[in-house]
Amino acid sequence: MRTFKVYKKVGEEFKSVKVGVSFPAFFLEWIWMFYKGLITHGFVFLYLMWLYNAKSAGIDVPYEEYTNQHIIAEIVGFSIMFVALFKGNEWVSNKYEKEGYKLVKAIQADNAKAAIALVQNDSLKE
Repeated sequence: MRTFKVYKKVGEEFKSVKVGVSFPAFFLEWIWMFYKGLITHGFVFLYLMWLYNAKSAGIDVPYEEYTNQHIIAEIVGFSIMFVALFKGNEWVSNKYEKEGYKLVKAIQADNAKAAIALVQNDSLKE
């Protein structure tokens, strides 16, 4: 069971966001950000990855010939990915709040659809 934040906006459907790390954000980075509507984040990550690739062009040198610049470029590249891993879901939550969604409940569920169903059932009982 994972924890999900469930949001609701008047006249809109429920939305849910998993609390914690986002593996799709880690592996897909800017593509995931565009898909989730995080346009600014997506462009920033796309630019950072472009910079990383520009700096690490020719990084296919043998390990013995690695310089400090090569090592720093690799560390920066992986750091960018880890930022997305740990902050991705938080960015989606913040986006929903800026769009006027209100946090209804944080709830334990197996998946996002189950979390929404549990919150809808709770709201029907009230």
